[in-house]
Amino acid sequence: MALWRGWAVWGLWVVMVWQGTSIRGCWAQLDTCSGQCDCKLSSNEDERAIFNVRTSMCNAGSLQWSSAYGAIRLEVQPFQPNDYRLCFVLHSHHTLTQVSLEEPRFHHLPRNYRLQTSEEPLRMSSGMRPLVSTDGRSGEVCVRGKGREPVLLFVEVQRSHEFSGIPSVSLQYDVEPLPQLDAALLDPMEECRPCTQEELLDAYCTSDFVAVGSISQTRPAGDGDSDGDGDDDQQGLVTHVEVAVAQLVHQNFPVFRRRRREDPHLTGVIHAPARCGVRPASKGGHLLFTGRMRLGKAKLRCAPYLEDWLKVAQLAECVYD
Repeated sequence: MALWRGWAVWGLWVVMVWQGTSIRGCWAQLDTCSGQCDCKLSSNEDERAIFNVRTSMCNAGSLQWSSAYGAIRLEVQPFQPNDYRLCFVLHSHHTLTQVSLEEPRFHHLPRNYRLQTSEEPLRMSSGMRPLVSTDGRSGEVCVRGKGREPVLLFVEVQRSHEFSGIPSVSLQYDVEPLPQLDAALLDPMEECRPCTQEELLDAYCTSDFVAVGSISQTRPAGDGDSDGDGDDDQQGLVTHVEVAVAQLVHQNFPVFRRRRREDPHLTGVIHAPARCGVRPASKGGHLLFTGRMRLGKAKLRCAPYLEDWLKVAQLAECVYD
């Protein structure tokens, strides 16, 4: 499978702009977000409040916004020297939420758009390109970013009398580098090829999950799903790979677990590109599954036969936390 490399996570700062008075020249750190790529915050019931959230060196993260009123300006500055693709999924509860992309030519202007505190007139429609609006779960939305330049998303809630309950919004984002070659020259099956020895060693040491097991079955995304994972937008693009685990080596997230107390094995579902044609091994035997979490889903990275992995396993030098 295709190689994806993780990078270190550094800081995250939050600045609040409140009723036309911005905090300038000083980044006010909040304990819930300082030094993290996953931010949790809450706003008062004032629809004029705007929060500025800046991430630094983050290639993946999330935003959890409770008592959601007003807007958030999310500035994602990934650790990417070249062009990249930023994808996100939005969940909106008890409110309608719209996410817009701030056009680069407006990055230099003061940030309280709603209160019109800029020295020059600025209409929301002139500097923002709407990306998605939902009062539930959105599909996956992707935008392109230029190397060393941030992507700025404006997340705004729109309250009305038709909604009841406490509004909340969550957003997960993920960044991947774009190939440097011309798209016409790329092999569409590149991410389906077997991993090289170097890629396999890197995957074993840096993946979010590593397990030995076998494929129980595969099914297309959205086909008979009962877990409510919202993969209807991935139909025809993604295959769900159900794995029965014989040995769990490592996992940062509960990808594999016992569905029922009496189950003999840990099981889990991994996502793989449909065009790769992943299916249960015809010759039997165990595989080594490695992968990472992407937008809350387990994505397959490398999956060699166990016997092939054991030939290079002695070269692996890594220690899991």
